[in-house]
Amino acid sequence: MVSTFLFFISIIFNVIILFAVVLLYMRQNRLFGLKEEQEKMIQDTEEMLSTYLLQMKEENEAFLKKISSIEVEQTHHTYNNGSLEIQPNQDEQKLNQPKQPIVSKIEALKKYQQQEQSIVQTNESRNEMDISDWMEDDLYENVLFLQKKGLTIEEIAHKLNKGTTEIQLLLKFRANEQ
Repeated sequence: MVSTFLFFISIIFNVIILFAVVLLYMRQNRLFGLKEEQEKMIQDTEEMLSTYLLQMKEENEAFLKKISSIEVEQTHHTYNNGSLEIQPNQDEQKLNQPKQPIVSKIEALKKYQQQEQSIVQTNESRNEMDISDWMEDDLYENVLFLQKKGLTIEEIAHKLNKGTTEIQLLLKFRANEQ
């Protein structure tokens, strides 16, 4: 009688322990699944940020090239017979152009920004879409609206004055959330 009672209690403990092991195993698998999802999200984020940084670097290099091309060529100075003689470079002699004033980098930057603003304004005035259709508060809604109109990511980025990488990140992260 005592041995059957102990046997019955032993079976109950074995079932409880087996249940606990199965429960812990399920939690462990769920934890590993979450860990893998987080690693994938981290990898995607790092990839998008590196792409964004590369794009920023390229834009900066292009900007520096534009500024350096704006700088005016200086005249060549030669010293003949004890006097300083200023001779224009060969391109100016061929074209018989008057000397151009030397422009500082700050002035060139201001002109460049004004030119960019005027281009953006003319593009906005030519655009067929009605801006009143846009929701001014939500960038994501604006991106979806423009995407439904058939614009590419580059066109959307230009229209919203954002980077293409920023638009790609926005769409990718919102897609992952849903």
